[in-house]
Amino acid sequence: DEEIDFPTDYPTSVLLGCVDVIDCLDRNTYVEQYSDGESESEYVLICENPQELFFKLPMRGQHKIYKMENHAHQAAKRVLLRRMQ
Repeated sequence: DEEIDFPTDYPTSVLLGCVDVIDCLDRNTYVEQYSDGESESEYVLICENPQELFFKLPMRGQHKIYKMENHAHQAAKRVLLRRMQ
């Protein structure tokens, strides 16, 4: 098995970046498709294409999907678009 180097610290209360959500699976389907998966949630979002922001945007953390304030969304979008150029 390949050993994974985990970060020594994790940022909190900031927007780290974005991902593309490609699917939302119920628990049974998730276990069937990802037998080595670790989530025990009732529903699991399957994500790909993670993009980290160069600088982290401060914001109040929430553990669920929520509507992001427009100014934070526009700032993050500008940073990500600049990175893609």
